[in-house]
Amino acid sequence: MTRLSIELVPKSAHFQNARGVLTRTQWDRVKLLTCNAAAGACQICYARGDLESHEVWEWREESAIHGVQRLVRTIALCSWCHRAKHWGHTEGMGYLPQARRHILKVNGWSEAELEDHIRRSWREWSRLSKVEWTLDISMLEPMIAGVRTRRRPAQLVS
Repeated sequence: MTRLSIELVPKSAHFQNARGVLTRTQWDRVKLLTCNAAAGACQICYARGDLESHEVWEWREESAIHGVQRLVRTIALCSWCHRAKHWGHTEGMGYLPQARRHILKVNGWSEAELEDHIRRSWREWSRLSKVEWTLDISMLEPMIAGVRTRRRPAQLVS
């Protein structure tokens, strides 16, 4: 069973996310609503305490070179689940040993199962990194209704 999976953001979509498009006030509202809906517990490992808002994306390829990066939902995560999700960034920050222990514990995996998951995640990352992505964060509109974004992506798909 996989409760906690690695979600590598394609290189061609780095820094293209809701947090980068919304104002600080808007993002803080999204985070507050997300964490309140989780009743103070990580939605993966159920740890209580400080939570972070994680963006869950759908990567819909429309051709070999173009696709839509659609925000599906936001979830509340503890810092270790969030670091495991952002494996590549976590590796660069030097937290990989702790993130490895956390994902192994949460999923009840062996080292071999984790290594297989990491290999598959990087293969998917490589494939998706060849595509240019259009950002669709329309699912956030009810959370930030009536408030303009700081900057708009080239195309914001509805």
